[in-house]
Amino acid sequence: MTETATPVQQAPLPDFGARVSSGDRRYHQIVDWLHDEAALLDDGHTIAWTELIAEDIIYRVPVRQTRLRDDPRCQFADNMFHYDENHMTLTMKILRLATTASPWCENPVSRSRRLITNIRVFERAARDEFTVVSSLLITRNRHSESAPLVMSGERHDVLRRDGAGFLLARRMFLMDQTTVGFPNLTVIL
Repeated sequence: MTETATPVQQAPLPDFGARVSSGDRRYHQIVDWLHDEAALLDDGHTIAWTELIAEDIIYRVPVRQTRLRDDPRCQFADNMFHYDENHMTLTMKILRLATTASPWCENPVSRSRRLITNIRVFERAARDEFTVVSSLLITRNRHSESAPLVMSGERHDVLRRDGAGFLLARRMFLMDQTTVGFPNLTVIL
């Protein structure tokens, strides 16, 4: 008797809205914003980064759950998060890490690098808002470690036009890992 494999349950493709072409000026403005944001964070300018977030920001990193191949449920918990932040809590965490001597978990400070790829931009129903889907690979190194720790995943951002630039209104980071490979999660993803 031959055993047949159960087909993998595929989640329906999300509808993010109308795609903004990579030849569009707005696409390039958004990519430049993402690169500038990554440079701020990589260089340790987290307080300056708070100027890029909207007052109504929702910043989440849901917990990934390992599911069997034929399990139709979502791989991400809808009620458990590594990060579930708003403007106040995110700003407080950043100020504590950047301005006090108490965060021993960041003394010495971590060195991190964010590599952002596969950037897709979509227009949202709200005027001057864009959904940005990208892949993120972040490396982190501390002390004299010879090999960096690595985390990867997909980011779902909502960027809102603010004058000549953008503000980050929403961020959800969907980690590829089910277990955080960092000893602590003190980095902005």
